[in-house]
Amino acid sequence: MRFFLRSDIAIVDNSKVSQGIYYDSLDSAMVGLQQNAPGALEYVYEHARKAVFYCAYSVLHDKGLAEDIMQETFIRVNQYATSYVRGSKPLAWITTMARNLALNELTKRKREMSTDFGEVEVGGYSISDNGLLLEQAFKCLNEQERQIVILHAVTGMKHREIASMLELPLGTVLYKYSFALKKLKKSIQEVEGNE
Repeated sequence: MRFFLRSDIAIVDNSKVSQGIYYDSLDSAMVGLQQNAPGALEYVYEHARKAVFYCAYSVLHDKGLAEDIMQETFIRVNQYATSYVRGSKPLAWITTMARNLALNELTKRKREMSTDFGEVEVGGYSISDNGLLLEQAFKCLNEQERQIVILHAVTGMKHREIASMLELPLGTVLYKYSFALKKLKKSIQEVEGNE
């Protein structure tokens, strides 16, 4: 296991120590969560929350709903931690759960929508990360392109992990990512040209 009891030594490393237990990775924290170790859920939340939020946001296009899905995801992570397989990719496991919850919410909302499709709004807000205006990006990309760009560029997932999660061939993911970046660049240049 990758966590150690340290009752007599104080270790401070980016909030990785909680009540004497040290987690050095998401995998070790997930194993700790399976064993109800103190601080495991906090570590998982702190190191996966950004990826989970952007994954949910890429599906829902609504900040409030994405935050709700993020919270629901971590409740489920805590509930179903025993089904996590040690040594697998915990971030992919968690973001897959978030994506499924977001897709379920989207399906639920589509069923509840009235027949007046002209009233559907994307939202009047934007989310900025490292200077990238994501709201503008979402306007020019389709759903799958948004998911691939966010999962790779924002959350740092590898193309191979994204391909596995979305059940697409690796070549398709690489092509769609490259094509989406070109569309983004063109869209941002058009917006800057209009200002």
